This record gives sequence, structure tokens and C-alpha cells, in this order.
Amino acid sequence: MSHSKKFSSLCGWIWTQPRVKIRDARGSSLDDLPDMLAESCIVKISGEDEDRCVEILGNAGASVLEQYEAVRAGLADTGAIETVAKASAQAGDTSAVLAKETEFHQDGYQFQREYRGHVIAGVGNMPDIELLCFPKVVEGRFLVFSDLCRATRKFMRAHESSQIDHLCQACYSIDSRYADADPNLDTPHDLPLLFKDSLGWRFHLGGSMSSADPLAGFSLSLFRAYVASTVITERLESGSLYVVNQRRIAHRGIRVPGVDGKTVLRRVLLGFPKAVSA
Repeated sequence: MSHSKKFSSLCGWIWTQPRVKIRDARGSSLDDLPDMLAESCIVKISGEDEDRCVEILGNAGASVLEQYEAVRAGLADTGAIETVAKASAQAGDTSAVLAKETEFHQDGYQFQREYRGHVIAGVGNMPDIELLCFPKVVEGRFLVFSDLCRATRKFMRAHESSQIDHLCQACYSIDSRYADADPNLDTPHDLPLLFKDSLGWRFHLGGSMSSADPLAGFSLSLFRAYVASTVITERLESGSLYVVNQRRIAHRGIRVPGVDGKTVLRRVLLGFPKAVSA
């Protein structure tokens, strides 16, 4: 695809996407969940409906993806992880497990898809949908979602298209600390932040992404500023589950300081069959 056609295709997608909102579907029928997710990008349901949610999304063509943390730990169920957020770090804990704030990210962004003979959620196999369930919320915790298409529209209004062009180039790398901590994990090759696969355009954003190219790094820094300006904030409640369109949404967690709680997070990642295209 030529640069001009690629840019036109991107603009056609970015400028036609509806504004993200959270649809509260607790107590409602979930039969139209795929349509609700397409319209709102975030659907809040009861954690008790997780199995029904996975069944409906499976009937729509999505399958549960194996997750790095579950495979590494040797869990019998590699399609879900359940963690307890703590106020102090323990050996082997990832930043997302801890009670500190996290950067805006899309889960799985930092891993290569091949791991110990498994195909996990990661580069080349990024999730399309994620379920973020909170069976137990003890302390004050917030989940902050960013509307990445809206952030891109604001970015494009303020800057030359060349800034967007950098985000579409395979010039961003993942911090090597993940591979350094696990000899079985390969560091992904350089990749774009915004790209097109067989399902269409999507984002690939994480807090540990950077670029050796100063101009590409500058574009990423600018984009992060706009990502932080298009947020929806939810105070977490026990028993809540958020169904998230990960192709368009990044999120981060924030904890109220000074409170030592043990909030439980359960995460399931799902993907549709796809192949990367130009």
C-alpha cells in the first residue's frame, strides 16, 4: 500500500470511529454484547457473567489467548490470570501486579508471541478484546481508559501528518528488561505503534516502548500527551467486569495512596483469527 493510500485509509478509520464510552450492562441481556462492544468499546457487566461473556464472544469468532504470566507459572489454565495487587514489591512481580500506578498500555504489548512452545498473547498475536474482572476491591482503586482514536484525532489536528507517519513505522522497541528477567522470552523486533492487520487498523501501545530515532521518539512523546487527555475514569467495585475493545483502548491503574489493600484482578484476553497485512 502506497503512503498516500495508507494515510487515507488510516484517516478514514480514525475520523469515523464513535467516541468511547462505558456502557453499564449489569442486569441486562448480553446477547448483543458484540454490538454493544463495537458501539461503546467498553461494556461493564457483573463478574458472575464472565463465562457467559466468553461464550458469546466465542460464538462471534473470538478465542481465549494464552497469557505469558500463566504459562511462565505453569498454571493449568493458561487463558486467565488472577493476581493480588500489593502495596510492596515481591520477587518476580510485574509492575501491573503492584499497587503503584501503571502507564497507559494494552496488555500483552511487551511479549513475543512464541514462548516455551506456546503461542501467547503478544506481538503478532495481540488481543482484540480483554476482560478485566475485579472479584475483590479492598482499597481505593481506579481504572483509567484512554480513547486512542480520539487521542489521534486531537494529535492530527495539532501537528503535521509526518508525526503520525512515525507512529506507523516499525521503529519502536520494547525495553529489554522483560527478556533480561526471563531467558525463555525473546525481545520483540522493532514494531509500529499504529498498524493494519486483516481486521483493520489498531494500536499497539505500552509504557515501555521507545525509539532510537529521535524524531520517532518525539512523536511518541507527543502522542502520549494526547492519550492522557482523552480519559474515562472508573472507581472500581468488587464484582465488576469490564469488557474492553483493546484495538482502540489503552488503560492504566491508579491506587489511592496510603492504603494497603489486596485487590484481586482476574484477566482474560481474547483474539479473532487474523494475519498481519501491509
